[in-house]
Amino acid sequence: MRHPPEIKELPRFPVTGGTILLAIGVTLAYWGHKLDVAPLLEDANVRRWQLWRLVTSALPHGSVYHLAFNAYWIWVFGTLVEKIIGHLRTLAIFLLLAAGSGAAEYGILTGGIGLSGVGYGLFGMLWVLSKRDERFADAVDQNTTTLFVLWFFICIGLDLSGVMPIANVAHGVGALLGVLIGYAIAGRAGARARAVTALAILCTASLACATVARPWVNLARDGGAGEIQLGIDAIRAGRNREAVRWLTDATRIEPRNAIAWYDLGVALGDAGRDVESIAAYAKAHDLSPADAGYEYAHATAAGYHALNQRRDAQAERWFDKATRLKPDQASAWYDLGIACERQEKWSQATDAFQHAVQLEPTNTDYGRALAEALSNSKGGALSNLLKQLGGDDNPRPNPTSQPAAPK
Repeated sequence: MRHPPEIKELPRFPVTGGTILLAIGVTLAYWGHKLDVAPLLEDANVRRWQLWRLVTSALPHGSVYHLAFNAYWIWVFGTLVEKIIGHLRTLAIFLLLAAGSGAAEYGILTGGIGLSGVGYGLFGMLWVLSKRDERFADAVDQNTTTLFVLWFFICIGLDLSGVMPIANVAHGVGALLGVLIGYAIAGRAGARARAVTALAILCTASLACATVARPWVNLARDGGAGEIQLGIDAIRAGRNREAVRWLTDATRIEPRNAIAWYDLGVALGDAGRDVESIAAYAKAHDLSPADAGYEYAHATAAGYHALNQRRDAQAERWFDKATRLKPDQASAWYDLGIACERQEKWSQATDAFQHAVQLEPTNTDYGRALAEALSNSKGGALSNLLKQLGGDDNPRPNPTSQPAAPK
């Protein structure tokens, strides 16, 4: 295998050398917390078409060994490629390998950092070219091949055993992309055409996995964290439809995440989709039955929907459950009072409104409701007579509809 150029020759290889220097600079800033690298990393913003993250996430590294390994092999492989095919083509290959491997890693798992996908891609490309193009005859020897294959499986073992997280999908897809690039460069006419077609399909599939298809292909245990956060941000900004979309995706990625279902319930309630909201809260409660907050959210959402449908007895049962779950919530007592009042259960309504006023004495709606309930309780016969004569139907203030804050 050829010896790489000395470091003093770095100016001859602006793409390879520049990539390594940029990775070192970003990594040092990342370690020293001198630079906010968040805009460079793969997260849910990739699905908002911030596609540069698929490339820039290759720059920061997690450890000295991670950086040293990648920098060394990028220098060994990249300088040869750049010397033979030129700067611009080398840059294009670097970008394709970084974006393709990074997209697959983020789409299927949670994304990663480092130049490993590029390194494995260059290895795969030169492994093919060393057998088919005399210019690359000494690019990869048997020892190097053994090292990269062995390290690939060691990394899988380290990741699965929990020793350290490693972007194994990026390694594998990077290597496959490199092999296809090698055949596209040095294959026979038919093989070259097939390699180009396969390369286009793989790149398109990787991009789709990282964007529109991610909710259906992601396998990570916590792969929906980014979508949950974007959904919460949308709720707080009042963008209800956007919130529903992000949180629906989160529940597809993590169908057993109670928080995702709870926040989806909030978003659906804000969007006026009450029945779906109730179902989402029920799912959150089923997944985490010990969390009284989920059960309370389900009870209040169901009660409010029943009030809107004029199913007052049903609403009373739901809000009675809510007040038992969280007796310090004034809004639940208030809505219980409305449900009772509509059924002319004046004593129960008065008691419920009194609880609401005691908890929030400055709320004028609660005070007014209590006063009118007391009046009806004392003068029920007169109220009924007025109704029969077509008098005032004694309308109540609207029930509360405040969603629980996203967790």
